[in-house]
Amino acid sequence: MHEWGIDKLQITVSGPWRTYLSDGFEFFQLRLTDHLNRWLGAPERARSGVSVETLSGTPLTVASIQVKASRCGNREGQVTVAIKANPTLTLSSLLLRYGNSPDFRATIFLLDAWTFFQKPPVELRLAGSLDGNENYLPEHPSARAALGNDPFLAFMPIYLSHLRDLVGMILAEGAHEISFEHGEQVFGSAATGEVRLNWAAANVPQIETYFERFHSRAVSAVRAAAVAILDGDQLNDLTMYPGPHTLARAADRLTVGTNLTVDRRFDLAVYAKTETRVRFEVRRLRRGRYSAVAPSDQFASTSRLDAHLLHIIFTVGRADAERRVQWINLFQVFDEPDEPSLGDLVELLSSISRAAGSADGFHRLISALLVDGGVSAGGATDIPDGTIRQLVRVGVLENKPLRAGRRSTDHLPRYQLTADYRWLRQSLLSALAPNTHDGAQPSG
Repeated sequence: MHEWGIDKLQITVSGPWRTYLSDGFEFFQLRLTDHLNRWLGAPERARSGVSVETLSGTPLTVASIQVKASRCGNREGQVTVAIKANPTLTLSSLLLRYGNSPDFRATIFLLDAWTFFQKPPVELRLAGSLDGNENYLPEHPSARAALGNDPFLAFMPIYLSHLRDLVGMILAEGAHEISFEHGEQVFGSAATGEVRLNWAAANVPQIETYFERFHSRAVSAVRAAAVAILDGDQLNDLTMYPGPHTLARAADRLTVGTNLTVDRRFDLAVYAKTETRVRFEVRRLRRGRYSAVAPSDQFASTSRLDAHLLHIIFTVGRADAERRVQWINLFQVFDEPDEPSLGDLVELLSSISRAAGSADGFHRLISALLVDGGVSAGGATDIPDGTIRQLVRVGVLENKPLRAGRRSTDHLPRYQLTADYRWLRQSLLSALAPNTHDGAQPSG
């Protein structure tokens, strides 16, 4: 289970507050005001409470943090912090910024919370995935090279520590106010009062756990699986998410979604994250049944601040994802075929069409490549050299010199289909050849 990553993650944590000032409104007006005006909205006062939320568009990899305090007309009440986070997005940013450090774990542990959750600069950012997001890990620097065989198990204690510090930047008047007692984070001042957050009893309303498999034709594989699954089960959903700037059929992005439980507590989504990555994602959209999985000794030595959440994320979350899906059957649907697929044919035709630039050019190219298996540059050919170079560049053709004659030492620059596409061409020829084994003759 060490391959499982953590994507979207919602955490709610609450606790009591009390103040020595006139009431809670005065108390939280002091604490919830962002004097630097860099990431918090203005505190909003309701009839009996105060709330504040991080601004959208901040340069952080945490989607939002909302703080709500109740019974503010009194001198004590409850406060709740709701966090929408994405550990994958944060880990990706850290790898892009610090992944080549000699000791990655120590480097990110020593960062302050604001720097830890920063988005990477534009020049380091990953290309957007097929769903338009950046929540996937880079191949280099590798998460496993930086954090070991189970990257998220090593990463999440550091992540949660910095997440608490980020919450502290909202609730504490200064770093000197923050202390920890028996699983609680305490923000206290002898002059104004205190706030306590019980992290040892935090809830996780939503969590998405996932793993990925590399596939040379990820989009085609999901399309084929979508058709196969829908043919056999009408309870599945098939949705399309377009690219940022296109609605063309050739750019369809498909997700196969399946509900895993009667109460719709869990969903499975399978989709092409990139052109070469298929993501298998188990989404819990409601509060989990934490008691369904007994606590293990895995986090016995962990602080009470972390142990409860790590149990939910890893012991419960991963166990739910593992036991609710028939993974062996699912993998058979998404296995990369040994034989050429329709996706290979579509990719070949698309590459030839883009290189040809016209219907007439496409006809000449497809005739030469599928009938002859290659083209020659120069001589009698009327296929432009630039077109041939483009097909070499995208991996359709490779250079294969052929002698002009039996006794000639001259070589014509000849280009043949690369190995995968030669195999595809041979499979097409075999499938289209008339079957003569039974002695049947073609009708005339």
